Amino acid sequence: MFIRAVTPISLLAVAVAVAVASALLFAQPAKASPIFDFSFVVTGGSAGSGVVTGEILGLTNNATSAATDVVITSMPGRAPGYVPALPIDVFATLSDLEHNSFTVSDGEITSGAFIAFFGPGGQDRLQLEPGTGDLGFPGSVSFQDPENLMNSWSALDSGPSPVSYSAVQTPEPSSLVVVGMALSGLTMVRCRRSMYE
Repeated sequence: MFIRAVTPISLLAVAVAVAVASALLFAQPAKASPIFDFSFVVTGGSAGSGVVTGEILGLTNNATSAATDVVITSMPGRAPGYVPALPIDVFATLSDLEHNSFTVSDGEITSGAFIAFFGPGGQDRLQLEPGTGDLGFPGSVSFQDPENLMNSWSALDSGPSPVSYSAVQTPEPSSLVVVGMALSGLTMVRCRRSMYE
């Protein structure tokens, strides 16, 4: 059986891996902004039936704060050409904000009101509100044809069910450290086996 000597480079690699893992393990956890999914069931409007879904970004946990962005990721039915393609960046498309306030408690949205609109009469609009909201709908999205103001596309939640929010699960920094250490350990075992072959 031949035993190969451990090179200084492999020792250095192991020392760096241990130092990085230790620094990550004992570092202060980053305060990442939680991401929330939203959805509402469409019960009216020209879109037909289905569900509107999206994401709310940039909220602060255990506080009332404003979203830094909202993205619509899916809508029911086949939207006409004047409706922006999915995903729709609401802040880039609907530049006028009437409401933008969400309360997050222990990782859950407990209350919120969001209305963004654009265009003549605010017909291009996304609304996420508790209860029936300003327009009588807890959730709604609508777009108006800029070339023919008589044409519009809408997906409305006219039922009693409110807009649903759920937190997107993201791995914590400590979980990532454990995975990194496991991969480092597997690499070391492989290196050791190759040394004794």
